Amino acid sequence: MKLLHGITACILGAFVTTGMAEVNTNFIIFTDGAMDKNWYNPNNWSGQQLTESQGIPGANAEVRITAGASINITNAVTVEYFKNGCDGGKKSTGIITIDGGILLATGTVDYHSVCYNRPATLTVKNGGSATFNSRLLVGNKDYQGGSLIIHQGTVRVIGNYYHQSGYTGTAALKASTTIYTGGLLDVNDMILNAGVVDIAGGVLVIRKDAVDAVNQWISSGRIIAMSGLDGWRIKVSYDDET
Repeated sequence: MKLLHGITACILGAFVTTGMAEVNTNFIIFTDGAMDKNWYNPNNWSGQQLTESQGIPGANAEVRITAGASINITNAVTVEYFKNGCDGGKKSTGIITIDGGILLATGTVDYHSVCYNRPATLTVKNGGSATFNSRLLVGNKDYQGGSLIIHQGTVRVIGNYYHQSGYTGTAALKASTTIYTGGLLDVNDMILNAGVVDIAGGVLVIRKDAVDAVNQWISSGRIIAMSGLDGWRIKVSYDDET
């Protein structure tokens, strides 16, 4: 596919290209009742949208991960909305690991989240991928503790990628995105209201002309290279073709 606009930011081998109302009232909660972190175990789920044949979320389900739950996704999973970090205790972290698996979240109206109002982490590794057909939140307002980590995998956001959606304060907060070598974060647009994006050898694609915003985030330390080690720099340029 040919993109009409783009920006390329090179980081000594890593580069960047840049070119809430809730809908469902019935949702499924991952409880990890079987304590095996297994998406496909029906004993780990509770809710009205479970498929009758399998007892696990179907393609039209809104899935919520309770704080403190942990899931490993190693196969293909399709849901409508994927919401980590939006229910449960305040101190526990919802941990999702896509280890060579595929997550497709098809909903286009409501949000998807790595962290909404509870701490949460999403890690994609070993050739795994996640695609979100709407905006993806890594933190909302002043609720913090969201972390996206990509190792040898891909995350595609067909919408805005937020650090702290709706946040208007000045505190740094703790939203974080880390893209390691072999990792790709590909978003339609990016809004960093807080936190840090670390391009640690991987690739960030923003599919619009965001040169000014990227340069400002680099200057303010919102986008860094290689965990901020001295000697690493980010160079931003505009690319009409890619």
